[in-house]
Amino acid sequence: MNTQPVIHGQPRVPQQALTVVRNAATLATVPVTADYSARDWTDLARLLPAVRWTDVQDDDFSFAKQGETAGVTVTAKGARTMVLRTSVEREFDAADEDPTLLESALATAFPVAPVRCDSHELASMAERWYVVTPAGSKPVVVKYDFSSGNAGGFEGLTFQAGAELPKVGDEALAGTWSDRCSR
Repeated sequence: MNTQPVIHGQPRVPQQALTVVRNAATLATVPVTADYSARDWTDLARLLPAVRWTDVQDDDFSFAKQGETAGVTVTAKGARTMVLRTSVEREFDAADEDPTLLESALATAFPVAPVRCDSHELASMAERWYVVTPAGSKPVVVKYDFSSGNAGGFEGLTFQAGAELPKVGDEALAGTWSDRCSR
């Protein structure tokens, strides 16, 4: 049973989820006037105070921290002095009435339009890329992942500073991406 108020036909995004998504995106941003390219690790506790951070191993980055809050897992990765990427992920069960909660929170927090997506998108799987520009900040690339099945699924957002989308590495896969996306 959906206990969330409905506004214009869509469930209202819970404030906790909206705050986590907005602040995780902020961790990946730097002010327009900044002469640096990433935030310091001390910003984790300030921007996401409800998360109890623990150190985790990561093969791609020297430093990584992870924690949970509001039913989502938040991960921050980077170098010794700076956070380079943040992600917010959650698993949901088949009874969840808003399986795209994180994408809805992203769209509520920032003006968004997908800039790259699977050209073969299925209802049970999706990967979309967005570029968002929070007020007063440089752009942030956002990757959205979604998969679902009979028992539930997974949804995740990954935020990385910059407006340049990663290159499609495999030439065979290059034709599976499109810049004509719908949300």
